[in-house]
Amino acid sequence: MAPGIKRKVNRENHQFQEVEVWTNKYCFVQQNNSIICLLCNGTIAVPKEFNLKRHHESQHKDFLLQGTERKRKIESLRRSLISQQNVFKKQSGELDAAVEASLEISALIAKNGKPFTDGDMIKKCLIIASEKMCPEKTKCFQTISLNRMTIQRRISQIASDISGQLNILVANCAYFSLAVDESTDISSTAQVIVFIRSVSLDFIVNEEFLGMASLSGHTTGADLLTGLLSVCNKSALDFDKLSSIATDGAPSMVGCENGMVTLLKNHLGDRQKELVQYHCIIHQQQLCAKKLGFERLLKDVYDTVNLIRRHGLNHRLFTSFLEEIDADYADLPTYTEVRWLSKATVLKRFVELLGPIITFLKERGNTTRNLEGQRWQCDLAFLADITAYLNDLNLRLQGKMQLVSQLTSNINAFMTKLSLFKSHMQSENFTHFPHCKAMKEKYPHMKMDYSDQVNTLLTSFNERFVHQLAAVAGSSPALS
Repeated sequence: MAPGIKRKVNRENHQFQEVEVWTNKYCFVQQNNSIICLLCNGTIAVPKEFNLKRHHESQHKDFLLQGTERKRKIESLRRSLISQQNVFKKQSGELDAAVEASLEISALIAKNGKPFTDGDMIKKCLIIASEKMCPEKTKCFQTISLNRMTIQRRISQIASDISGQLNILVANCAYFSLAVDESTDISSTAQVIVFIRSVSLDFIVNEEFLGMASLSGHTTGADLLTGLLSVCNKSALDFDKLSSIATDGAPSMVGCENGMVTLLKNHLGDRQKELVQYHCIIHQQQLCAKKLGFERLLKDVYDTVNLIRRHGLNHRLFTSFLEEIDADYADLPTYTEVRWLSKATVLKRFVELLGPIITFLKERGNTTRNLEGQRWQCDLAFLADITAYLNDLNLRLQGKMQLVSQLTSNINAFMTKLSLFKSHMQSENFTHFPHCKAMKEKYPHMKMDYSDQVNTLLTSFNERFVHQLAAVAGSSPALS
């Protein structure tokens, strides 16, 4: 060895050789790169015969079996060692599976908005099921930790991991676009919600929920911009990669002087001319739906629903009344302006329970003059049918990873459908309007031509979508 170089054992490449000779002679085996004594489970660092011989003669000089008995005993000890190691591997695998199950159940609890304390109940259910179906696996289910503190830690770990993946994703993208909306939750707190769609250099599109910021005071354009920037700064977004932004048409969002988008362009400086601004398609579809012009009818419906649902006694008596007459539905749903999709459900349920509602209100001494009008009932039937189609369109425009081509296809298909409805309405063909058809059978003398309303809706869609969708379709795939 050259002077000055320290001797290291791992450089000498010693190997456990002559397995049958060393095992039968000194009771050693090699397992997972370790030299283990079968008699005491001790280990030898360097596989040299001198080390094995010294250990055996000094520690196990009383082991005097020879010949066949010695081989049989060594083989028994070898199987026992393998069995012990497998037990540890099995326990390690079961613990890993228990942790994975705990993480997945915690994620499910978070996605469904359930309390953390539900984890204890879920564990009890799992144990009961295992005792009945696979008693031998009960101990495995008992090792799953689902108490509320564990659920909290698991959800925090999952959230941190997802945030880290999202930050890496947006940092490596070529361009990205943002979709921003402001809404008020049940605690009357304004929330700025931000979604991001990014495009990588190899044209892989990703769409994720970026974050949410709470606004405690006013919701002016400046406040909305502050919330947006706070969300973007948490993910360290590079605004040089921002290609477009989609919002609704509220003045606080798109105002020419103090709107959030205008202030954002000022914040971008020289890049403000490159930022493309779009009006959210779903919001525009809702604005088109308001062109039908049945506000007075809707007010009568909502007032009647609130009269029944607002007072506990009325509500109880109404549900009992529906049960007595064996109605198709057991109750009336409520409607809120924020939840657009509930409008069609309320109207459908209302028109199908119109007879029982009128009877109940009369028994309670309430006026039903508007509800009994034939024209009013026909208008209600048409509104329930057309709103159902608008709801179906709304659902088709929602969802993750929808590109502009898909949205354009849905809008164009609905406009074609409106053209068909218009021609059918002119001849009072109610093939696609079941509630109108029922009303026509009930009042055959009534003229039910709603082609003007359908044409108004079609014109509104043309004005709002044709030019904008054509422009968007030719833009960057990162656009929302």
